Amino acid sequence: MIIIIIDRFSFRDRHAQRIIEARDSRREVELEALRKAIDEGINSGPSIPADEVFDRLKAKYQAMMDADRE
Repeated sequence: MIIIIIDRFSFRDRHAQRIIEARDSRREVELEALRKAIDEGINSGPSIPADEVFDRLKAKYQAMMDADRE
C-alpha cells in the first residue's frame, strides 16, 4: 500500500501561517520584555501609595504658587 501525502497548505495558506508565526513571535518577545519590566519594578524597592505621592505633589506645587504670590 502506498500512501501519498498531499501538502494541505496552499501558497497563500503557508504565507498566512508565516505571518501569524512572525506576529506570535513578536508578541512573545514583547511579553517577555513586559515581564522583565514588571520584575524590575517589583524589585526596585517598596512602593508608595499613590494618594501619598499626589498629596505631596499638591503641597509642593501649592507652596511654590504661594511663594510666587508673595
